Amino acid sequence: MLRAYWKPLSVAAAVALIALIAVIVTWGGDDGSSPAASDLPTSTTTIPGDSGDQSPEATAPPEPVSRNPLTGAPLDTPSDQQVIAVRVGNGDAERPQAGLGEAGLIYETLLEGGETRFIALYFGEEPDSVGPVRSIRPVDAAIVAPFAPLFAFSGGQDFVYRLVQAAGVAVIDETDVAALTRSDGVAPHNLFLDYTTALTRAIGGPPRVAPLPFSGDWQPAGESADQVSFRFGSRAIEYVFDTGGGYLRSQDGIPFEVLGPDDLETLTRDTVVIQFVAQRSAGYSDVAGAEVPDFDVVGFGEALVFHEGEAVAVEWRRASQASGTLFFDAEGEPFALPSGQLIIELVPIGTEVTFG
Repeated sequence: MLRAYWKPLSVAAAVALIALIAVIVTWGGDDGSSPAASDLPTSTTTIPGDSGDQSPEATAPPEPVSRNPLTGAPLDTPSDQQVIAVRVGNGDAERPQAGLGEAGLIYETLLEGGETRFIALYFGEEPDSVGPVRSIRPVDAAIVAPFAPLFAFSGGQDFVYRLVQAAGVAVIDETDVAALTRSDGVAPHNLFLDYTTALTRAIGGPPRVAPLPFSGDWQPAGESADQVSFRFGSRAIEYVFDTGGGYLRSQDGIPFEVLGPDDLETLTRDTVVIQFVAQRSAGYSDVAGAEVPDFDVVGFGEALVFHEGEAVAVEWRRASQASGTLFFDAEGEPFALPSGQLIIELVPIGTEVTFG
């Protein structure tokens, strides 16, 4: 039985804003396991662009992490690698994309004109190339700030570029012709990140806070959700659970294939999170006159978590641009995401999601 889920932000949820908690500096125990969400300490880290002086923690070298900050998976040895983030297109001329399947974490956001675009993040994964690399939007700085990544993109409004810089995020843009190379395709859809070269630029170290709370345990407690569908801008998105293989994505009724290490493969995620966010105008329009949207990813709201054929309704909370996002269940208890490859769909409040 399919269930339609549509839940605007309630007035009662405003009380939760007082309880917003900043996420963490600690990365788990000696065994590399992820801490429970209830055990996460408050972070005092600030980043450029926040009010006040930088704390000592912000200026000191970041500590190596014992788990993958994108998937929650424990690491064999602590790592001081920097996260690499890439703005990847999703237009008709930009598929199949390269490197999406290897990404530990993917965000999908809405653009002007009803299109969507991805931010693919990597930590330890090593695709040959990623792309096509496209331009940034105002929401990007807030999305990537907790990951402290090296952020690869091509172009964007000057003020948007400054937002990313103010968030303390290192960048690779099209001026780095060794890292971002052109294929034989048609511009602007033919720019790709050479991942090996990007690694030589990634010297900033791991995140100072845990961007997301993870747990190796998944306690089945939700509703059946072998199939999830929703409309994202002009696109019809569907995820179908394949036992033992995660959620397979389709778009506009067609399997969403990406370029893998050997051949085309359907994009698959262990967990799908649909995060409802407030949409507003970014204050400018594109060359065709379409208004560019912006989204509130700092604050609080509702979310749906899909994993192993089940759906759990949660609340998300994020205290500041510098902190990570926390999740809470219906009883208000901290909720940790299951470890594994993840996609977070940042959909406007009011989006109807059908699952069952």
